Amino acid sequence: MGQIGKFFELDEWAWIVALRINAIDVLTDLRALWPNRNPGAKVVFLGGPNIANPSSTYSAYRCGKAILEAIVPTLNAEYPEHRFAVLHPGVVNTKFHEQTLAAGERAANLERVKRVVSGEEKTVTHDEVYAKLLALVA
Repeated sequence: MGQIGKFFELDEWAWIVALRINAIDVLTDLRALWPNRNPGAKVVFLGGPNIANPSSTYSAYRCGKAILEAIVPTLNAEYPEHRFAVLHPGVVNTKFHEQTLAAGERAANLERVKRVVSGEEKTVTHDEVYAKLLALVA
């Protein structure tokens, strides 16, 4: 996710690196792999939070995921023989949340993440994420 905190309070370079990791590197990797694709290939990007619902303190992560959301319709239009999609798994209890815990009070959703990590809040299982993935590529 990169740095967690309010946009103007984050280190600019760290913010750019997080944006690059969450979008630019993903698309660069796709470009590198593209010549080796199978006919009718399906590409699924991993989405993040609901872009329509603003949440604070995750600007680079959200911007990166918004780039992936934005490019999918374009890729589908440019390459109709293939299918591009974004998988929105929902909240999955993974070590990914450790970044939020480490950010402490800088994270706007710290209390919710504590509930997720403790198991107090119901989350999506890895099996459910896999089932969603299979449905997208079917």
